[in-house]
Amino acid sequence: MGKAYFIPGLGFNEEVIAPILAEGLDIQTINWIEPQTKESIANYAARMARVIDTNEPITLIGHSFGGIIAQEISQVIKLQKIILISTCKSREENSLGLKSLSPLKLNKIIKKSLILKTFPLWSRNYGYETREEMEVFKSMIQKNTNTYLDWALKSISLWKRNFEISIPIIHIHGDEDRTFPIKNIKNVTHIIKGGNHFMIFKRAKEISELLKIHLP
Repeated sequence: MGKAYFIPGLGFNEEVIAPILAEGLDIQTINWIEPQTKESIANYAARMARVIDTNEPITLIGHSFGGIIAQEISQVIKLQKIILISTCKSREENSLGLKSLSPLKLNKIIKKSLILKTFPLWSRNYGYETREEMEVFKSMIQKNTNTYLDWALKSISLWKRNFEISIPIIHIHGDEDRTFPIKNIKNVTHIIKGGNHFMIFKRAKEISELLKIHLP
């Protein structure tokens, strides 16, 4: 049959996929680990992949930055399929804002305290509308270290996929995603109308139905 693993987005954890799991899908979450000093994204992905049981066919699901890591893991272990949600597949698909973070050294400024302090100012524009959604985000971000956030923001800002992926890639994206605007994204398999970057939590039922099509 095979096994499905999920890598959440930057700063997120298993809470973000809880509504999808409630739909009855058998998916194991791979949570973030602390980066080593000056660690490359390739080495980091290899360390994350150690928890994956390679004795059976693997489908890897990646949300946002987790989608980037999923693509990197495809170079380390044999995967059957990759499912990407609200992410990018190349530097060209990345947003100008994210690509500017490291050159402008903004990753050094964006600390956990700043994210939480400014969250009320930008939360609704990025899809966090209800009290529950806001509390889930704050709960997740509080569990991360500033070292991880600095490394992750720099990594996503500088990422270039300099390798080909021969296995199937399923890409699910929302047409109102402000983090990775859909105008930059090529070869989208499923477009969620009105879906934003937090649709993995907000539109869990729709996404779970799509996952059921593609999961083993």
